[in-house]
Amino acid sequence: MNDILAQVVSNTETNRNAGNAILYECVRVIMTVKSESGLKLLAINILGRFLLNSDNNMRYVSSCEPHIFSSTNWSDVEAQSNH
Repeated sequence: MNDILAQVVSNTETNRNAGNAILYECVRVIMTVKSESGLKLLAINILGRFLLNSDNNMRYVSSCEPHIFSSTNWSDVEAQSNH
């Protein structure tokens, strides 16, 4: 499942709302299921890009999901980001 999520996230175009919706759902899945820390770091980076987007709707949607981070093992993500 990790490989499929990584492939979808890597190959989805973000120049349309449909692509952003797919990325957003991938982020939700990555953060709620047991996935690799590198994949979680990628999901966090995607949400960061959403927050920096000029579209107010994108920023709003990405800021409304803080509970998806509650089950994350942050020490694994931090260790991955230091590599």
